[in-house]
Amino acid sequence: MLGLAKSSWYTLKQRQTDEERYGELRIPLMEIAERHPEYGYRRTTAVLRESGRPINHKVVERLHRHWNLSVMRR
Repeated sequence: MLGLAKSSWYTLKQRQTDEERYGELRIPLMEIAERHPEYGYRRTTAVLRESGRPINHKVVERLHRHWNLSVMRR
C-alpha cells in the first residue's frame, strides 16, 4: 500500500534515538562529569567499563556531545 519494501518498514519501525537506547547512562555520565570535569570521553568510557557497563568509546563521545557534558579546558 505504501510502496515500501517490507524490510524497510521494519527497519524504520525499530530505529531508536540515543535517548531511548542509552537513557540509563545519562545519570552515571553526569555524575562522572560533575566529579571529574577534566575527564574526556576516553577516560569516562574506562570508568564506565570498570563499573561493569560495557560500552563503546564512540557512543560515549556522541552522548557527551548530545547532553553537552563539556570537558574542562586548562
